[in-house]
Amino acid sequence: MEEIKKLSPVEEAHNREILQVTENTIKAILWGTLIVALVQGALG
Repeated sequence: MEEIKKLSPVEEAHNREILQVTENTIKAILWGTLIVALVQGALG
């Protein structure tokens, strides 16, 4: 991650914001997938 940050042309504050949004998105996708799997399992 540090190498990517060094190569990034945007400011450090923007890098942190982008990484935070990316992390939140990944977590939401994983939780959503888990919940859908549990609902499908219960319905099946």
